Amino acid sequence: MASNQNTVKDMSGGEESVQSTEQQLHTGTAPAVEESVSAPVSSAPAPAPSPAPTGIWIGIDLGTTNSTAAFYSPSKNKAKLIRFRPQFATLQQNGKYGRILPSAVQLTCDDDDDDDDDGEEDGKDGNNNNNNKKIREVSIGAEALKNERNRKQTQNNSSSSVMLSSVKRIWGMDAKQVDNELKQDTSFLEGCPFDTIITDTDNETDTDNDTEDKEVMIIIPSSSDNEDGDAKNDNVATVSPMYVAEVLLRTIKEEATHYFQKEKEVAVGMTSKNTDADADADANVV
Repeated sequence: MASNQNTVKDMSGGEESVQSTEQQLHTGTAPAVEESVSAPVSSAPAPAPSPAPTGIWIGIDLGTTNSTAAFYSPSKNKAKLIRFRPQFATLQQNGKYGRILPSAVQLTCDDDDDDDDDGEEDGKDGNNNNNNKKIREVSIGAEALKNERNRKQTQNNSSSSVMLSSVKRIWGMDAKQVDNELKQDTSFLEGCPFDTIITDTDNETDTDNDTEDKEVMIIIPSSSDNEDGDAKNDNVATVSPMYVAEVLLRTIKEEATHYFQKEKEVAVGMTSKNTDADADADANVV
Protein backbone atom coordinates (compact mmCIF):
# COMPACT_ATOMS: atom_id res chain seq x y z
CA MET A 1 0.00 0.00 0.00
CA ALA A 2 1.38 3.31 -1.06
CA SER A 3 2.48 5.53 1.76
CA ASN A 4 1.51 9.19 1.95
CA GLN A 5 5.04 10.03 3.01
CA ASN A 6 7.95 11.05 0.88
CA THR A 7 11.07 8.99 1.16
CA VAL A 8 14.67 9.73 0.30
CA LYS A 9 17.67 7.47 0.17
CA ASP A 10 20.74 8.31 2.09
CA MET A 11 24.27 7.53 0.90
CA SER A 12 24.22 4.22 2.85
CA GLY A 13 21.21 2.94 0.96
CA GLY A 14 18.80 3.18 3.92
CA GLU A 15 15.46 4.91 3.75
CA GLU A 16 14.59 7.90 5.89
CA SER A 17 11.03 9.00 6.27
CA VAL A 18 10.28 12.69 6.32
CA GLN A 19 7.07 14.51 6.60
CA SER A 20 5.49 15.78 3.49
CA THR A 21 6.18 19.29 2.42
CA GLU A 22 2.62 20.23 3.23
CA GLN A 23 3.02 18.98 6.79
CA GLN A 24 6.28 20.85 7.22
CA LEU A 25 4.72 24.09 6.13
CA HIS A 26 1.62 23.47 8.23
CA THR A 27 3.46 22.59 11.41
CA GLY A 28 6.15 25.21 10.94
CA THR A 29 8.92 22.67 11.14
CA ALA A 30 10.43 23.56 7.79
CA PRO A 31 14.10 24.52 8.16
CA ALA A 32 14.80 28.23 8.05
CA VAL A 33 16.32 29.53 4.85
CA GLU A 34 19.38 31.68 5.41
CA GLU A 35 20.08 34.29 2.79
CA SER A 36 23.63 35.52 2.44
CA VAL A 37 24.30 38.83 0.68
CA SER A 38 27.93 39.56 -0.03
CA ALA A 39 28.90 43.25 0.10
CA PRO A 40 31.12 44.37 -2.76
CA VAL A 41 34.73 44.54 -1.72
CA SER A 42 36.60 47.67 -2.85
CA SER A 43 40.18 47.24 -3.87
CA ALA A 44 40.95 50.93 -3.21
CA PRO A 45 42.61 51.70 0.13
CA ALA A 46 40.58 53.55 2.73
CA PRO A 47 41.15 57.32 2.61
CA ALA A 48 43.61 58.57 5.16
CA PRO A 49 42.11 60.75 7.89
CA SER A 50 42.62 64.48 7.46
CA PRO A 51 45.55 65.73 9.50
CA ALA A 52 44.71 67.88 12.47
CA PRO A 53 45.19 71.59 11.74
CA THR A 54 48.51 72.87 12.99
CA GLY A 55 50.20 76.22 13.27
CA ILE A 56 48.49 79.58 13.57
CA TRP A 57 46.29 81.24 10.96
CA ILE A 58 46.22 85.02 10.76
CA GLY A 59 43.11 86.85 9.61
CA ILE A 60 43.55 90.41 8.31
CA ASP A 61 40.74 92.95 8.34
CA LEU A 62 41.52 95.90 6.07
CA GLY A 63 39.13 98.61 7.12
CA THR A 64 38.35 102.00 5.63
CA THR A 65 39.60 103.84 8.73
CA ASN A 66 41.45 101.18 10.72
CA SER A 67 42.89 97.73 10.13
CA THR A 68 43.74 94.88 12.42
CA ALA A 69 44.75 91.24 12.43
CA ALA A 70 43.87 88.30 14.63
CA PHE A 71 45.17 84.79 14.98
CA TYR A 72 43.44 81.56 15.92
CA SER A 73 45.21 78.69 17.61
CA PRO A 74 43.40 75.34 17.13
CA SER A 75 45.28 73.83 20.05
CA LYS A 76 44.04 76.56 22.41
CA ASN A 77 40.69 77.07 20.67
CA LYS A 78 41.11 80.80 21.06
CA ALA A 79 41.30 83.92 18.89
CA LYS A 80 43.38 86.95 19.79
CA LEU A 81 44.37 90.25 18.17
CA ILE A 82 48.04 90.77 17.43
CA ARG A 83 49.83 93.88 18.69
CA PHE A 84 51.61 96.35 16.42
CA ARG A 85 54.79 98.23 17.22
CA PRO A 86 54.46 101.90 18.30
CA GLN A 87 55.30 103.39 14.89
CA PHE A 88 52.22 101.68 13.46
CA ALA A 89 49.70 101.70 16.31
CA THR A 90 49.28 104.02 19.29
CA LEU A 91 50.41 102.57 22.60
CA GLN A 92 47.61 101.67 24.98
CA GLN A 93 47.27 103.30 28.40
CA ASN A 94 48.67 100.19 30.05
CA GLY A 95 51.83 100.56 27.98
CA LYS A 96 51.12 97.59 25.74
CA TYR A 97 51.41 97.77 21.97
CA GLY A 98 48.23 98.82 20.21
CA ARG A 99 45.99 96.41 18.32
CA ILE A 100 44.56 98.88 15.81
CA LEU A 101 46.57 100.11 12.82
CA PRO A 102 45.14 103.21 11.10
CA SER A 103 44.58 102.53 7.39
CA ALA A 104 46.82 105.44 6.45
CA VAL A 105 49.91 105.57 4.25
CA GLN A 106 52.16 108.59 3.74
CA LEU A 107 53.86 108.66 0.34
CA THR A 108 56.23 111.08 -1.31
CA CYS A 109 57.22 111.56 -4.92
CA ASP A 110 60.75 112.35 -6.06
CA ASP A 111 62.20 112.94 -9.49
CA ASP A 112 63.79 109.66 -10.49
CA ASP A 113 67.58 109.79 -10.64
CA ASP A 114 68.86 107.28 -13.16
CA ASP A 115 72.32 107.45 -11.59
CA ASP A 116 71.26 106.33 -8.13
CA ASP A 117 72.23 102.88 -7.02
CA ASP A 118 70.20 102.52 -3.86
CA GLY A 119 68.68 99.33 -5.18
CA GLU A 120 65.11 100.63 -5.08
CA GLU A 121 62.95 99.55 -7.94
CA ASP A 122 61.49 102.27 -10.13
CA GLY A 123 57.73 102.31 -10.39
CA LYS A 124 57.33 100.83 -6.93
CA ASP A 125 53.60 101.26 -7.20
CA GLY A 126 53.44 98.74 -10.01
CA ASN A 127 52.83 101.27 -12.77
CA ASN A 128 55.26 100.92 -15.65
CA ASN A 129 54.97 104.56 -16.64
CA ASN A 130 55.10 107.18 -13.89
CA ASN A 131 56.70 110.07 -15.76
CA ASN A 132 60.18 109.41 -14.34
CA LYS A 133 58.87 109.72 -10.79
CA LYS A 134 59.78 107.55 -7.85
CA ILE A 135 57.19 106.84 -5.18
CA ARG A 136 58.52 106.26 -1.67
CA GLU A 137 56.75 105.18 1.49
CA VAL A 138 57.41 107.67 4.29
CA SER A 139 55.29 106.31 7.10
CA ILE A 140 52.38 103.97 7.73
CA GLY A 141 49.60 103.81 10.30
CA ALA A 142 49.81 105.92 13.45
CA GLU A 143 53.03 107.61 12.35
CA ALA A 144 51.42 108.71 9.08
CA LEU A 145 48.56 110.35 11.00
CA LYS A 146 51.02 112.02 13.36
CA ASN A 147 53.07 113.46 10.49
CA GLU A 148 49.90 114.78 8.85
CA ARG A 149 48.81 116.49 12.07
CA ASN A 150 52.23 118.12 12.40
CA ARG A 151 52.07 119.32 8.81
CA LYS A 152 48.69 120.95 9.38
CA GLN A 153 49.78 122.55 12.66
CA THR A 154 52.86 124.08 11.06
CA GLN A 155 50.94 124.88 7.86
CA ASN A 156 53.74 123.30 5.91
CA ASN A 157 52.22 123.02 2.45
CA SER A 158 55.55 122.84 0.68
CA SER A 159 55.96 119.15 1.48
CA SER A 160 55.77 116.85 -1.52
CA SER A 161 54.35 114.02 0.58
CA VAL A 162 50.69 113.09 0.78
CA MET A 163 48.83 111.15 3.45
CA LEU A 164 46.36 108.65 1.98
CA SER A 165 43.49 107.39 4.11
CA SER A 166 39.99 106.02 3.47
CA VAL A 167 41.27 104.67 0.15
CA LYS A 168 39.07 101.60 0.63
CA ARG A 169 36.18 103.70 -0.66
CA ILE A 170 37.45 103.14 -4.20
CA TRP A 171 39.30 99.83 -3.86
CA GLY A 172 38.51 97.53 -6.74
CA MET A 173 36.50 100.18 -8.60
CA ASP A 174 37.20 100.97 -12.22
CA ALA A 175 36.42 104.29 -13.89
CA LYS A 176 33.01 103.10 -15.04
CA GLN A 177 31.97 102.18 -11.51
CA VAL A 178 33.20 105.51 -10.18
CA ASP A 179 31.31 107.27 -12.96
CA ASN A 180 28.12 105.46 -11.95
CA GLU A 181 28.65 106.51 -8.33
CA LEU A 182 29.16 110.13 -9.40
CA LYS A 183 25.88 110.06 -11.32
CA GLN A 184 24.10 109.14 -8.09
CA ASP A 185 26.21 111.36 -5.84
CA THR A 186 28.23 114.15 -7.43
CA SER A 187 30.23 114.59 -4.22
CA PHE A 188 31.34 110.94 -4.14
CA LEU A 189 35.03 111.70 -4.70
CA GLU A 190 34.96 114.94 -2.71
CA GLY A 191 34.72 112.90 0.47
CA CYS A 192 38.03 111.21 -0.30
CA PRO A 193 40.99 112.98 1.36
CA PHE A 194 43.10 112.72 -1.79
CA ASP A 195 43.01 113.81 -5.41
CA THR A 196 42.19 111.38 -8.19
CA ILE A 197 42.57 111.32 -11.93
CA ILE A 198 41.17 109.10 -14.68
CA THR A 199 43.84 107.50 -16.84
CA ASP A 200 44.02 105.00 -19.66
CA THR A 201 45.23 101.52 -18.78
CA ASP A 202 48.62 102.52 -20.22
CA ASN A 203 48.72 105.27 -17.53
CA GLU A 204 48.13 108.20 -19.89
CA THR A 205 45.76 110.95 -18.81
CA ASP A 206 42.22 110.49 -20.04
CA THR A 207 41.07 113.13 -22.52
CA ASP A 208 37.55 111.93 -23.30
CA ASN A 209 34.44 110.91 -21.42
CA ASP A 210 34.58 107.25 -22.40
CA THR A 211 35.17 105.16 -19.28
CA GLU A 212 36.09 101.98 -21.11
CA ASP A 213 39.61 100.75 -20.27
CA LYS A 214 40.06 103.60 -17.80
CA GLU A 215 41.50 103.49 -14.32
CA VAL A 216 41.02 105.65 -11.26
CA MET A 217 44.44 106.67 -9.96
CA ILE A 218 45.51 108.67 -6.91
CA ILE A 219 47.67 111.74 -7.55
CA ILE A 220 50.93 112.01 -5.63
CA PRO A 221 52.27 115.61 -5.68
CA SER A 222 55.93 116.21 -6.37
CA SER A 223 58.35 119.12 -6.08
CA SER A 224 58.04 119.74 -9.82
CA ASP A 225 54.31 120.47 -9.61
CA ASN A 226 53.23 124.03 -10.21
CA GLU A 227 53.25 126.47 -7.30
CA ASP A 228 49.53 126.48 -6.60
CA GLY A 229 49.73 122.82 -5.66
CA ASP A 230 47.81 121.44 -8.64
CA ALA A 231 49.58 118.58 -10.36
CA LYS A 232 50.23 119.01 -14.04
CA ASN A 233 48.39 116.36 -16.00
CA ASP A 234 51.33 115.77 -18.31
CA ASN A 235 53.79 115.38 -15.45
CA VAL A 236 51.76 113.67 -12.76
CA ALA A 237 52.78 110.76 -10.58
CA THR A 238 50.04 108.35 -9.59
CA VAL A 239 49.44 105.19 -7.63
CA SER A 240 46.54 102.79 -7.88
CA PRO A 241 44.16 102.45 -4.92
CA MET A 242 45.10 98.78 -4.65
CA TYR A 243 48.74 99.79 -4.18
CA VAL A 244 47.74 101.35 -0.86
CA ALA A 245 46.02 98.09 0.07
CA GLU A 246 49.19 96.19 -0.79
CA VAL A 247 51.29 98.50 1.42
CA LEU A 248 48.94 97.93 4.35
CA LEU A 249 48.81 94.18 3.79
CA ARG A 250 52.58 93.91 3.59
CA THR A 251 52.98 95.97 6.77
CA ILE A 252 50.47 93.88 8.71
CA LYS A 253 52.09 90.66 7.51
CA GLU A 254 55.53 91.90 8.57
CA GLU A 255 54.16 92.95 11.96
CA ALA A 256 52.54 89.54 12.43
CA THR A 257 55.83 87.87 11.52
CA HIS A 258 57.58 90.05 14.10
CA TYR A 259 54.88 89.23 16.66
CA PHE A 260 55.30 85.48 16.23
CA GLN A 261 58.97 85.59 15.17
CA LYS A 262 58.23 83.35 12.19
CA GLU A 263 55.99 83.06 9.16
CA LYS A 264 52.38 81.96 9.59
CA GLU A 265 49.48 81.21 7.29
CA VAL A 266 47.49 84.29 6.28
CA ALA A 267 43.86 84.75 5.28
CA VAL A 268 42.76 88.11 3.87
CA GLY A 269 39.19 89.33 3.54
CA MET A 270 38.33 91.12 0.27
CA THR A 271 35.49 93.46 -0.60
CA SER A 272 32.84 92.41 -3.11
CA LYS A 273 34.19 95.02 -5.55
CA ASN A 274 37.62 93.41 -5.74
CA THR A 275 38.42 91.46 -8.88
CA ASP A 276 40.35 88.20 -9.21
CA ALA A 277 43.35 90.27 -10.30
CA ASP A 278 43.11 92.30 -7.09
CA ALA A 279 42.98 89.10 -5.04
CA ASP A 280 46.01 87.70 -6.87
CA ALA A 281 47.92 90.92 -6.26
CA ASP A 282 47.14 90.82 -2.55
CA ALA A 283 48.05 87.13 -2.38
CA ASN A 284 51.46 87.96 -3.82
CA VAL A 285 51.99 90.47 -1.01
CA VAL A 286 51.23 88.14 1.86
